[in-house]
Formats: sequence, structure tokens, C-alpha cells
Amino acid sequence: MTEHYEVPEIFHTERYEVRRVRSSDADGIFHSYASDSDVTRFLTWRPATSPDQTRANIEVSRADWDAGKRFASVITPKNSSSEIMGMIDARVSAGSRTVTSCSAVLGGVAA
Repeated sequence: MTEHYEVPEIFHTERYEVRRVRSSDADGIFHSYASDSDVTRFLTWRPATSPDQTRANIEVSRADWDAGKRFASVITPKNSSSEIMGMIDARVSAGSRTVTSCSAVLGGVAA
């Protein structure tokens, strides 16, 4: 059986923490950038209208992570994991979800 591709649920740089998005991040994401029409202007989705809408999107992202399809991660300052600065999202291409053969499309947003 071929292993599915995985990414780490959390990693750090000198200044930032990048970690798997959590349901509890909904309010922070909504207020930081998801409801801001200037930030979302060139994205594939429109501004969120409520934290509950953001929370529902997070749950889809988490299910996709578990299925190995998509890996949505929030970016926070290293010493303040509740201060959401943005998100990166790696979407693994269909048919290439194995350890030996993987391609992905990366996207991101920052406020």
C-alpha cells in the first residue's frame, strides 16, 4: 500500500509559527482578514460574513487535511499562537497523493 503524503502539523521559523488550522481559530481569522474585502479582493473566495461561516470553512479544511487533499495552516508570531496573521494552503493535485509522487498548488493570504 502506498503511503499518503503528509505535512507537519506545526513548524517554526525564527519569527513565526505555522500550524494546522483549528476550529478555535475562526474568530481570529474572521477578524484578521477573512471579512476584509481589501484582503480578499484577489482571492477565489468572497469575504466571510460571520465567524460561523469561517468556522464552517475551517471544518472543511480540516476534513481535507485528514483525507490528504489539502493542508491549510495559519501563520502566527512565534510567541503568540492566537494572533492570526495569515494562512497558507497546499492543495495536493489529484492523482499525485503519494509519498513518491506529489505535486501541489500553494496559496496564501496575509493581513
